[in-house]
Amino acid sequence: MESIAVDLQAKLGGSFNVYIMNHRGTGRCTRLSCSAETTGSGVEASNVGKCAEELLSKYGDMASFSTTSVAKDVASFMGEHTNDEDFIVFG
Repeated sequence: MESIAVDLQAKLGGSFNVYIMNHRGTGRCTRLSCSAETTGSGVEASNVGKCAEELLSKYGDMASFSTTSVAKDVASFMGEHTNDEDFIVFG
């Protein structure tokens, strides 16, 4: 993904800063996964309940992995890094 950001910034002539957010639970930070998951193919419908129980047992309140938390992360980042300049969010 980083190479895409570098290419994009080059194509924009360096006139924009390009940031890539790694949303909670998706990979580089804390990836949400469970033992019912099969080698990258996800969780079969019959195992969703078991997976949910395992994640709740491991993390407790899962609210920090919600889309609301992601939106708050983006808003916080924008507030700290935009310097009142235009800021485009994609994705």
